[in-house]
Amino acid sequence: MVQSALPRQRSARLAARRSGIGKLLRAIDLYSGIGGWSLGLKLAGIDVVGAYEIWPEAVATYNANLSKSHKPVDVRKLSLGSLPSQIDLVVGSPPCTEFSFSNRGGGGDLAEGLKDIVRFLQIVDHLRPCYWILENVPRIAPMIRDGLMTKGHPLFRFRHLKPDVHVVNFASFGLPQSRHRCLVGHFPFGVLDSYKSICSERSLGCVIESLNRPNSVIDPVWGYPIPRTKVSETEPEPYLDTEQLRMNREAKLYHPVYNDMSFPDRMDVPARTVTATCTRVSRESIVINDPVSCQVRRLTVRERASLQSFPLTYQFLAKSHSSKVKMIGNAVPPLFSFMVGMASDQATCASVMRKLSNAPRILSKLKAVHVPNSGPPHKVTESYPAKRRFRAAIPGLRFKSGMRFELANEFGQSGVRWRVRFFYGPSTDIKNIRLDGNLYRRIEKFLQLESGVNGIDHDLSHLKSLLGTNSPKQIQDTWTRRRSGVGPFEITDILGRTAGLIKESLEATGDKLEINQLVLKRCGYDLAVGQTSPKIVQHSYSILAGFIVGSFFNQVASDKQKASTKDFDSKAPARSKSTADLVSIQQKAALVGDFRFRAAVHALDTPSSHRLAARPDGAF
Repeated sequence: MVQSALPRQRSARLAARRSGIGKLLRAIDLYSGIGGWSLGLKLAGIDVVGAYEIWPEAVATYNANLSKSHKPVDVRKLSLGSLPSQIDLVVGSPPCTEFSFSNRGGGGDLAEGLKDIVRFLQIVDHLRPCYWILENVPRIAPMIRDGLMTKGHPLFRFRHLKPDVHVVNFASFGLPQSRHRCLVGHFPFGVLDSYKSICSERSLGCVIESLNRPNSVIDPVWGYPIPRTKVSETEPEPYLDTEQLRMNREAKLYHPVYNDMSFPDRMDVPARTVTATCTRVSRESIVINDPVSCQVRRLTVRERASLQSFPLTYQFLAKSHSSKVKMIGNAVPPLFSFMVGMASDQATCASVMRKLSNAPRILSKLKAVHVPNSGPPHKVTESYPAKRRFRAAIPGLRFKSGMRFELANEFGQSGVRWRVRFFYGPSTDIKNIRLDGNLYRRIEKFLQLESGVNGIDHDLSHLKSLLGTNSPKQIQDTWTRRRSGVGPFEITDILGRTAGLIKESLEATGDKLEINQLVLKRCGYDLAVGQTSPKIVQHSYSILAGFIVGSFFNQVASDKQKASTKDFDSKAPARSKSTADLVSIQQKAALVGDFRFRAAVHALDTPSSHRLAARPDGAF
């Protein structure tokens, strides 16, 4: 057991506590935030004799709810000599910002984040408590394992602490939220793990239903009632508008790289992770159908807090809505810290159940706290910066694993430009193809079209007509809410529908093998040596349709750009055949009919000066 390795005096202290003749276990809470660790430990009967946090608003929230008078303190600068002695348990959650994948896609400053991990371990090494636990995001698990074994690493000097490293889902302990976290420490993890057997799953829907009862609200985690008029932080945000709905749906259901999410969020399972930062259109945001209006909205502050297992009587002192969201998302759920406190005392499952049944009596007596008005939950933006970015995969032309046709805006000396590009390849070597009229002309030549018009020219002409009445700047102004009109999402939909019609025609009349070869060549695969891509072959009809639509759109957009300004962007590609020429081609022949590909495929084997080969920079 873990205890056998403890120094004799610390083992005796634990034994005295369990026999009922000693004092309460003594703990300190590092990077204590708003008190998630401390509240749970208090409910488990542990005396938290010190809490250390630098954020003033978090400290104020901690003090108000836990009847303390702590001052903000920087743990990095904390004097070891000022720490209390005879500590049995050290807990803490060093800032996870630099390690989180929510921070710039995982591009945080790892060395900066490690400074707080090092500081936590320094304090543990100084105090030598009976038990200790550090909580953070799962990403740090391999970092800590490797660091403790690697000479020269900042963590190597703490290898004598010999911590266990676990990744657990707090939902297994009854939290109504799927929250995977790394736990590092010297602790009876086996005892903690045994508590899962007495915990039932709680869902997002249970929390929303409990908080929307008309009269008396029942705490969805702790089970005690409170008059609805006494429940604070229930002000809802404005419902998502059409654009925000679309952006949320795209990010969750059609993300080009990450797995799909439900939209709106499912109510019959634990919620996704409550984060510290998220916008109204972020992939991480939890969005629900409001139970009263049935419109889509984000969670209220109180709903977030309950998903984190903060009791209904817990209040959050901050000057802004975003600060409250941040402090709640950064916290350790009190329900889980309660389990940690019980495990530190080697409590049985029966003892845990008895303590849980007594918790409502303690929580309902928490003193009322005056919460200053933090203003409206969220102010709907009337307009956005003139250079607001747009990027979205085209419906019907998104194939997952990063392969997609994408519409995006760019800014240069000539103003805003709208371009479609094709992205493909493994995650370690993603290539992109810039589509233009040159590509369209070559595809037309390779396909050796029969004369006759079968509808595709009409579809592309309709697309040209739409763009003819909307300049790139006008599309951008619609996107930034400076005017009403055709916006970029409407354009992606039209591009997708047009590509779908072309794909149907290709499937009806084209030769699959020859189209495969054509598309693979366009993507730079050398068929002579057997290079291929199963995914590109699987979607070759759609990809060829995307080449046609994307190159046509880009040429039209380029013509519109050049017509509206004399200041050409130095990065603009050389002018290829004009849009008028392309439409003329369509009038002579459509991309359907009796395809003759043999000469087209043969043309792909012509010298490189006449071939359209993909290069890593996406140019041809």
